[in-house]
Amino acid sequence: MDDKTILVVENNALKMNLVRKLLTVGQYRMIEAPNAEKGVELARLRQPDLILMDLQQPGMDGLTAARLIRKESGIGGIPILALSSQFVADDEAKALEAGCNGYLTKPVNTRVFLETVARLLWPAEVD
Repeated sequence: MDDKTILVVENNALKMNLVRKLLTVGQYRMIEAPNAEKGVELARLRQPDLILMDLQQPGMDGLTAARLIRKESGIGGIPILALSSQFVADDEAKALEAGCNGYLTKPVNTRVFLETVARLLWPAEVD
């Protein structure tokens, strides 16, 4: 869809595969990062249009990575969608406080997932 590139930061291979399939349906290009450290590095190098950030990561967690991205001038404005496999009452608030633009729990509702991705990529067109 209009050659948009999405960086997916996910350490679980099965969940990465599901996201890959969904983004293929949406016709998006995808960059994959197996952990948050690599995700921040790839965000700097590739400057994607959107970042999908798993919050529970080994080593650096997704919230810390989101905060680091927000502080950098070249990548600080990239929309970040937080993904969490556990629903914790204040996780969404923490994600938004860390600079994420949206929050979804896994397993994702495929329709809601693609709608949310489109809303973050084209906010004026979808609202």
